[in-house]
Amino acid sequence: FSHNPLFGLQTKIEHLKTKYCKAKQKEIEKQKKQNQKQSKIAKTKIKINQDLDPNSICTTSKFCTQQDKEYLSLQIGLFEQTVSADPSRKFEALNNFIGKFQMRQRKFIPVNDIEDDQYEKQAKLIRFSQEMMKLEGIGKLYKSCEDYKSQVPQTELPSIEKQQQLFNELYPKPQEVEIENIIDGKIDGEEIKFQEQFSRINIQDFQRAIKQLKKHKSCGPSGIGPMHLKYIAKEQKQFVVRLVQIFNTLMELPDFVEQLPNLYKFRAIFIPKQNSEKFRPISISETLLLIFHKLMTAKLRDQTKQQLSSNQFAFSKNANTICLARAEQIR
Repeated sequence: FSHNPLFGLQTKIEHLKTKYCKAKQKEIEKQKKQNQKQSKIAKTKIKINQDLDPNSICTTSKFCTQQDKEYLSLQIGLFEQTVSADPSRKFEALNNFIGKFQMRQRKFIPVNDIEDDQYEKQAKLIRFSQEMMKLEGIGKLYKSCEDYKSQVPQTELPSIEKQQQLFNELYPKPQEVEIENIIDGKIDGEEIKFQEQFSRINIQDFQRAIKQLKKHKSCGPSGIGPMHLKYIAKEQKQFVVRLVQIFNTLMELPDFVEQLPNLYKFRAIFIPKQNSEKFRPISISETLLLIFHKLMTAKLRDQTKQQLSSNQFAFSKNANTICLARAEQIR
């Protein structure tokens, strides 16, 4: 008690409550550090519009508007609350996060209902050009200008009902098959050679994949596209850490994909063929799933690169160019 100026005027219990007690001093220092940490976190957080309804569905824009950013921040905050309270619910939280967004749907207008007005076509091309310039989609812009110049007649796009019918015809539900289990790791008496586990995905891998995304690429049903992911990678560092953790868990325990149905949804697009009534169907998956697949492909390529024979060209980088060069050497 010698350093306490009130020594002799306080009881031991009163002394324990003052800053002159060593135990109290440690408690004060600990609280001070916690306050500094909370203050730092608060400064890095983006302000969230309090008028946003967390239960509503956000209609996203491919340009990642201010409204998109605010709603992303809101839903990421809810995701973080769920995962912090119970880490085992991270897949459920990510599935709910993706489900809170929906791509803005273009209104279907039959070709016959559109007036064949040259000025209207020019205005539409100008608007499209401005969008592609913002998204650095020079290739798409050039093709649109070429189509406009050639005046190629376009086949009328099918209605939503017709698209569903075409999809069911082209992609019928597959029959269930039973796969025989491999017992004791052997097939026909030969031992199976198991590959080593992929190296884990790190934050740098994720950031690099996001950086390589082209801004004008189409996105999946949620509308969370390249511009949104670039914003998340820059402003929501903790969410990126969570995504990397989820990706690593999916690589180790792929059965968890069943808890992420929204991640595996896709948009079916029917592109009309020229001078024909047929269509070329394509499917556009979620951009976040595309990132995951790219990261897995990179890990697989790194793992098999040293194991491929020098005469193996398939599944290798620049395979077509290498084959042509080798053919010229043999000739």
